[in-house]
Amino acid sequence: MKRLGMYRIYIFGVIFLMGGLMSCEKFFDPDQDIVLKQDEYFKDWYDYRAAAMGMYGLQQELAEQLLLLGELRADLLEITPDARRDLIEIYNFNISPINKYASPRNFYRLIAACNNLQRTLEFYHPEVMDEEASITNYDKLYGELINMRAWAYFNAVRIYR
Repeated sequence: MKRLGMYRIYIFGVIFLMGGLMSCEKFFDPDQDIVLKQDEYFKDWYDYRAAAMGMYGLQQELAEQLLLLGELRADLLEITPDARRDLIEIYNFNISPINKYASPRNFYRLIAACNNLQRTLEFYHPEVMDEEASITNYDKLYGELINMRAWAYFNAVRIYR
């Protein structure tokens, strides 16, 4: 009998909690202010630099892909018996459409990110387009973006031509 009383308390507690949670409309949709609006993206130099570091991260992801596609196809590397299917396909020149190393998607991600940041720099800091203006950090970042995009295009053409 004592157990039945405890179960009733638990059941009423759960019903009470569920009723309390469901009664508040905005409980599951709180305004947390964690979404950045477009005009809040780049406030100062450090935000631009952080975006450039993100693009260097994208470029670093391409390093493994470049090594494998270049060296496995040139027979400068050999696979082990425990190699993954994607690597075996590249080594045997029998690449399937779902091979993660054969997709040019990462190249285009880097190119699109460079284009986006370049347009942002040109909009918020038009002095990067003025040849007579003094050289600032934004000009150097603009040069990095052009160089990074050219590198991505060059390697994509070299591999996927």
